[in-house]
Amino acid sequence: MNKPLTLDDVVEAIMVEEEEPAYDAMTRWIARFPQFKKELVRFFGTWAIQAEQLEEPQTIDSESIASRGVSYALSLIDKRDAAQSLLDCARAARLSLEELAARSCLDDSILQKLNRRLITDVPQECIRRLAAALGKTGEFVIPLILGDPALVAVRYKAKTKPAAKQEDFATAVRLSSLPGDIKQDWLVIMANEKSDPADQ
Repeated sequence: MNKPLTLDDVVEAIMVEEEEPAYDAMTRWIARFPQFKKELVRFFGTWAIQAEQLEEPQTIDSESIASRGVSYALSLIDKRDAAQSLLDCARAARLSLEELAARSCLDDSILQKLNRRLITDVPQECIRRLAAALGKTGEFVIPLILGDPALVAVRYKAKTKPAAKQEDFATAVRLSSLPGDIKQDWLVIMANEKSDPADQ
């Protein structure tokens, strides 16, 4: 049995794969290991401070560097927290739910499910369309729609919260209010992506 990855394992992998403490890199790693979100934000912030210290001449005041590093780390946290949901990003891009649906050939039910990460097997074409509609990259969109389901904040009488039920993309399309021809287009896209591994 494989033992679970520790934070040290994740940090070691980051240092092997990443060249600099970029925001996109932090987003990717948090999406892969959400259980270490706070630690990864802190790690990338510290790394950014250290990277700036190496780039600056020795005459720079260390207090100034620390201040800029803290500001950079806080801005990374703000950016990450601002990108917590697909629909929040749409609002930030000044897109209504209807506009996002039209640009991505989805309906509001699918968008709501994607927003709560309740759909699995999302085709790459869907990710590309959402990214284009939002003016973002696919890497930015992926953690917004894939991963552990986001539960609605309500009070439950039971001692344990109910598990959010996920469904695959094909089921979501079939249950949607999309016109028949668009449903068929999505099913064809999914079949093509599954049969062509190069498209993954």
